[in-house]
Amino acid sequence: MSKDRGERRKASWGARILAPVALVAAGVVVASIVAGALDGADGSEDATQEERPGRTVEGCTPTEPDALRDGYYVVEAGEPGLSAVAANTCVPIERIERLNQNLPDPQLIPQAACVNLRPDGCQALSGG
Repeated sequence: MSKDRGERRKASWGARILAPVALVAAGVVVASIVAGALDGADGSEDATQEERPGRTVEGCTPTEPDALRDGYYVVEAGEPGLSAVAANTCVPIERIERLNQNLPDPQLIPQAACVNLRPDGCQALSGG
């Protein structure tokens, strides 16, 4: 009987060490999942690949790197629409159009209008 009790204590000691390790590992997994969900994805399958800032046309050097970092671009006087935004930021025009479906005419954007380069990019400008 004393032999069983000694084996049980050894197993109990191992469980006492493994249980906190398992809890920490589970916490890391949960944190990773939450961080991925809050990474600007809008729920669409390609959002994690397509909608992050920094996705630019290969071989293009943006003249407005701050816009890429911030996630939005403010249209300046004389710019001829989304094509100018795409050229200045190296973000594909198709992506800019998809992120700015609220614009009535992509070729006639008013001066000082905000253009999203990632989902909700212009909210950063308005402080929201």
